[in-house]
Amino acid sequence: MKFRTKLTLGIAALLFGTAGAFLVLSLSLTNTLATEKLEEKALSLAQNLAANSGKDVYNDDLYKQLTPLLNALLTTSDVVSASVRDATGRTLASAGADIPGAIRAGWSGSGRKRTFAATAQVHPPVPGLTPKGKAIGSVWTVLSFESLGSRIRLLLLQSLAFAALIIVAGLVFAVSLSNHLTRPMWRILEADKAVLRGDIENSNIPEADIPADDLGRIMRSRAAMLSALRRAEAEQKSLVEQESNRVAELEKAYLELQGLREQLTQAEKLSVLGQVLAGVAHEINNPLTGIMGFSELLLKDNFIKEYPQIREDLASILHEAIRCQKVVKGLTIFSRAHKPEKTYISVNELIEQSIKLEASLLRTRNISLFLELDPGLPGTMADYHQLQQVFMNLFINAQQAMTEYKGSGRLTVRTRFEGRRIRAEVEDDGPGIPPENLPRLFEPFFTTKAPGKGTGLGLSLSYGIVSEHGGSIRVESSPGKGALFVVEIPVVEEIRTPSSEDQGFVPVPAGMRVLVVDDEVLIRNVFVRMLRSMDCVPDTAVNGAEGIAKLKENVYDAVFCDMRMPEMGGRELYQWVCANKPEFVSKWVFMTGSAGSESLDFPVESERPCLNKPFSLEAVYQSLQELQRNRRAAGPSG
Repeated sequence: MKFRTKLTLGIAALLFGTAGAFLVLSLSLTNTLATEKLEEKALSLAQNLAANSGKDVYNDDLYKQLTPLLNALLTTSDVVSASVRDATGRTLASAGADIPGAIRAGWSGSGRKRTFAATAQVHPPVPGLTPKGKAIGSVWTVLSFESLGSRIRLLLLQSLAFAALIIVAGLVFAVSLSNHLTRPMWRILEADKAVLRGDIENSNIPEADIPADDLGRIMRSRAAMLSALRRAEAEQKSLVEQESNRVAELEKAYLELQGLREQLTQAEKLSVLGQVLAGVAHEINNPLTGIMGFSELLLKDNFIKEYPQIREDLASILHEAIRCQKVVKGLTIFSRAHKPEKTYISVNELIEQSIKLEASLLRTRNISLFLELDPGLPGTMADYHQLQQVFMNLFINAQQAMTEYKGSGRLTVRTRFEGRRIRAEVEDDGPGIPPENLPRLFEPFFTTKAPGKGTGLGLSLSYGIVSEHGGSIRVESSPGKGALFVVEIPVVEEIRTPSSEDQGFVPVPAGMRVLVVDDEVLIRNVFVRMLRSMDCVPDTAVNGAEGIAKLKENVYDAVFCDMRMPEMGGRELYQWVCANKPEFVSKWVFMTGSAGSESLDFPVESERPCLNKPFSLEAVYQSLQELQRNRRAAGPSG
């Protein structure tokens, strides 16, 4: 029950109790006074009648004398009857209602019918006429309570009306008082509820609602407390916000650190992979050099020309060796950082060559391949290896998605020319990409693949490569409807550099002395056979130490030196030449069958040409031509 209700009911109960007590007391007192007054009146009338009756008590005509007196008495208010009796109790005269013979003095009857009977003795007027002064009779007067009771009831009704007025006034006062007391309390309660909800800003109580009394002082004190609480809360919010910012910064730093750690891990994996592939490439490229070199030499041999089947077999061997060369080269581009080298390329040819690397895997995974390449697609200036990395990544992702989704699929690759831009599309019918993943698809380290199956770097690196080419890459996908990746790059006109043909044909002179430094017997043998077929004079060294010895003793027109050799490699041998035999620097050509950055970067840093294994007869001839051309350009002093 609310406090206001309790207060109102309490005051109402107090008022009702007070009014009830007042009415009871008033009624009791009125009744007492009325009965006493009636008794006094009845006794007084009886005494007066007795006095008047005694004068004529011996008159013979007593009845006639007393009757008018008794009738006159009846005209008095409240008198019901009056009578005169002798000493024996016989009624001598009476007026009014009949009175029983056994009437007794005092009250009789009940309610409105109550009556009061009073008696007085009648004495003779002359003393001594009766013996011993005894009474000679008595008079009786009977008064009714009805008239007096009506007046009492009227007074009671007036008292009730007055009490009701007091009660109504009291209730109005109680309601007003309870409102005065409880309205501020309710305002405080509402404000406290706002505080409990955390809405301290709306917990203020308007000054107009604060009374100018003790309760108002309490409310002002509370308002001051809430003001202090708001300040404390603001300070707390500021501290929480600062801590939240610190936590966010720490989380960001942690994510960045985690990303760096993953980058380092990936870099370490790629580094290890690069080292492994460098060694594998070196071991594969050396025998491939022999296979390709001897196949070419045999195909040029006049004896073989008489055997078409053998020539066909040799051509097949050479073709497959070249295919192996491209496979090894394609694998090694993912294991090392490749410096951007933009050349004029055909995107169609790049896609076809990249598809060949995945063709076998696509067939074994039951994936159908459809090429819709625009034959009129123009070429553009781009980094072949970087773009190949982009398309290889898209092909691999599509193949994995379709294989995991339904064990088969359809891969469609399209190209077309649109508004000075080359557009390439890679579309699959795999599971598609959820909408919530599309905005993050090109973020570094974001992957939906299972742990250990993806690093989340492929698409981000592809995005960076395409952006560096001034192009764009985007994806269109719906769950269950496959994915379409669109790569667009601008068409850049070819930047032509003078070729060997433009500079004129430079023959390789007969008798040209050439030193070949390589630890592989097969490489030395095939190189010697190639040089002899060009009428050159070959010489060989199995390592760097033997190479130094021969360089000290002989004069050579060209030196082909392998980068990786035991004891002393090509780097160290070249540094020795720079310091001790600088005349051989302009005649120096590096050879390498490795994919390692050291083997590839040092020739570039030293500004010397590099012959990559496996090499062809034509590549060796072009290297000798380049040396001759540079010698002519340098003049006789060169």
